[in-house]
Amino acid sequence: MSKYIEKNIEIQHVIQNFASPEDIFWYSIDEGFVDLTSSLNYFYDKSLPAEVKLDKLSRKIQLAILKKTGIYSTVGMSIGNPLSDHILSLFRSGYSGGSVRRIGVSFGGLCTEEVKLISLFDTFDKKVANTEVLQGAIDEIRSQYGFLALQKATSLLDGSRVVARSKLVGGHSAGGLDGLT
Repeated sequence: MSKYIEKNIEIQHVIQNFASPEDIFWYSIDEGFVDLTSSLNYFYDKSLPAEVKLDKLSRKIQLAILKKTGIYSTVGMSIGNPLSDHILSLFRSGYSGGSVRRIGVSFGGLCTEEVKLISLFDTFDKKVANTEVLQGAIDEIRSQYGFLALQKATSLLDGSRVVARSKLVGGHSAGGLDGLT
């Protein structure tokens, strides 16, 4: 695990060569948002379209990470995504520094639970309705007592990795599946 964390710190330092710390938002050990808005014109001519600059800068970051760590990385890009802009502004306003264990974004109240998408050919299925009630109860128990509070019996079998993986950093084994039993 220490090697995984060490590589993560190296990657964070590489990214800081392309964006200021105020524009970098880590939300797990190996994932985060980087707002490159202010960096685009620093690295590339203002006459280039923003999409081209973002594509070039993202590729440059990937190559820098590969050169420094030997790790291939993936980058998701967006120009003017109102949802990510809103999430970042909320994060900035509520974040005062320090470690962030988990950030969750959820949407609710968009429609009532009773609203379902059905077709003219669907018939009411009591078994499906009961399954939905059961899933809701499972979600409530896990929300209150944690993910491992309710598990399928197969999760406890010798070959299962469910319990072990739930205790890993970001769900990753940091070096293959060594240590998982």
